[in-house]
Amino acid sequence: ELLYDDWTSGSPLAAKGGTGSYTNTHASGKTYHGKGSQARSQESGRRIANEHNDPHIATDHTPAANSREAFKQEDIRMGPDGAKDPNNYNKIYLPGRKYNQQDGQ
Repeated sequence: ELLYDDWTSGSPLAAKGGTGSYTNTHASGKTYHGKGSQARSQESGRRIANEHNDPHIATDHTPAANSREAFKQEDIRMGPDGAKDPNNYNKIYLPGRKYNQQDGQ
């Protein structure tokens, strides 16, 4: 059975190494939280490092069963302040917050 990433390109997750959530830590101590494969976490790390001149130094990645669960994990990683937290590079909330509320988490 092929799994599909319903948020990004609709491409098969199997071809991208599955999905999950991740936290990238940068040299400044700021973090970026995302959803996707281990490879996607590294792409995000390079992008944020280049945008903010803040080297990517570590990644914590957790696999998820599907996109919905990955979004929920990402929301939990972002914490209660989420995109408003000055210690992370996230700019927006994604569907995870809504999914956690719907699922009583």
